[in-house]
Amino acid sequence: MSLRLHHLAIATSDPERLAAFYTGVLGLERDVTHRHPDGRVRSVWVKLEPGVLMIEETAEPAAAPRAFASKAPGLHLLALAIAPAERDQLLSKLRAQGVAIEHETAFTFYFRDPDGNRLGFSHYPAERA
Repeated sequence: MSLRLHHLAIATSDPERLAAFYTGVLGLERDVTHRHPDGRVRSVWVKLEPGVLMIEETAEPAAAPRAFASKAPGLHLLALAIAPAERDQLLSKLRAQGVAIEHETAFTFYFRDPDGNRLGFSHYPAERA
């Protein structure tokens, strides 16, 4: 058996707003938009090799964002792989767009999407360029 990521789904009250962050700010590529019969956006799928990030509409109220050091059960982090040489450029891009960097290590830096989901860009185990 060979398991690999198929998709990761994030629920949000505003799929278009969250998709704009993942595509516009992070630079991921929009793949598919699903609509309700009345034309409103129901979900936006974004390419995330080797799978798909599915940004799905929900009517449920948002949960409080997880604290940075939380050890509670549940999704802790979505870390995206980068090359060490991309680190400084991505840090600058995020800061220029008003994204707060919560924490940095030698290999990874952490931030949040507009819904408070914890994200990271990591080049582990490669050393910083």
